[in-house]
Amino acid sequence: MGQGGFRDRQDRLTDRNPGQWATSSQDYLLVVSKLYALSWREAKRSANGNWSGYAYAGIPLLISSIHAFIVEYENMFRPKSGLHNIVALPTILEQRYGVTGSLLEDFKDLYEIRNELMHPAHLPPGTADNWPEINWRTETSW
Repeated sequence: MGQGGFRDRQDRLTDRNPGQWATSSQDYLLVVSKLYALSWREAKRSANGNWSGYAYAGIPLLISSIHAFIVEYENMFRPKSGLHNIVALPTILEQRYGVTGSLLEDFKDLYEIRNELMHPAHLPPGTADNWPEINWRTETSW
């Protein structure tokens, strides 16, 4: 029986085991590119020419592909780099890759949207806009 969940994923960062983990980012990116192609076609057919539900499916996969690529890069080409813990992607981008300013803030907003898509916290009917308070900057900045 496997050790499951978080511990198993954590151990894969430090233990060199055979498997396909080294190509996951490319698999994710292929699916993302297909989703956004579908999204573009759907948007062209929408009432305003600019709406598609496929974008919502692509956001979590796009972020997962970026995270997978960083883990692959760090462990394949920089095995002694010290990235041996599962850390939130915005933290990795800021601390290890020097992403700052509006690019980092925009990415954090996108990451919050990803979190809300993957783990929605629905508010009861009657709330002002059904938008969680943590995403306030996101709601008003776009």
